[in-house]
Amino acid sequence: MKKLALILAVLLCMTVFADEEVFDGSVYSAYKAVFAQGTLDGWDAVSYIEPAGLLLSAYKASAELTVSVEESDETPQAALARHVSGVSRYGAVQEKSQVSSITAGHFADCAYVSYSYRSKRDTGSGDIYYVDMVCALITSGRMLMITETRWGGNAGESELLSRFLPAFSLETRQISTEYKAFLLSAEQKNDGIYVTIDYCDMEYGGEFGVVFANNDDPTTYTCRLSSDCEIWLGRQVGGLYAIKQITPDAVEISIAIESYYNQNLVEPIYTVLFNRAGEIVRLMHYNAL
Repeated sequence: MKKLALILAVLLCMTVFADEEVFDGSVYSAYKAVFAQGTLDGWDAVSYIEPAGLLLSAYKASAELTVSVEESDETPQAALARHVSGVSRYGAVQEKSQVSSITAGHFADCAYVSYSYRSKRDTGSGDIYYVDMVCALITSGRMLMITETRWGGNAGESELLSRFLPAFSLETRQISTEYKAFLLSAEQKNDGIYVTIDYCDMEYGGEFGVVFANNDDPTTYTCRLSSDCEIWLGRQVGGLYAIKQITPDAVEISIAIESYYNQNLVEPIYTVLFNRAGEIVRLMHYNAL
């Protein structure tokens, strides 16, 4: 029986169909942001495991921090100089430092810059944004970018060089491509936590480009979670859904599944990453009704 789940999104006004994909054992190299416990106390943070792109997004009342890997053949110094020159497209630079070469944390070939700007749309009474950036060469053609942005009267001092970077490193992981699946159940066994999933594909259709989940194959799969699996459960905040990270816990996962089903009459959809052994290394709630 086909399961349909409407998604909170309005995307392309077109229809795209895809065959349901099942983990085939293929993995590739990706990066994970690693930082010491307590480094981001007071921040709300979400992490990702990716070969390139966003690895970490953290924010609090008057600051945000992002970590990403970019494909680039530039030096760290040239990359930061290019970035600062591009600020003029949207902001009026107030102050800026020189791009300087540094050795920071676990990275030898690094560059650092700081600057402040006011939005071009600002009439003069809005916040000034203070930005500190570090760029580090990872491998040929791969660049690490860490950006801390603060604003307003409570901007405070930068924590990038003094607190975050000394305890930060990148971990290389072998992971699968990202799959999407209905999360049906979780069970604690002697050798670990097992979850039952039912693969699905996201499709777009209808006049408003509504996103829905298609599941023509009713086959379910039971998979073990890796011992270090990252789990991001969905939770309702008012009328919207947010996510929270938990340590692997079969009871808490089961409660989240049941709660979601009771509210929406359909199992929740999760994005799933596997390791080479076929264990799930990451479960993250997909923004679905």
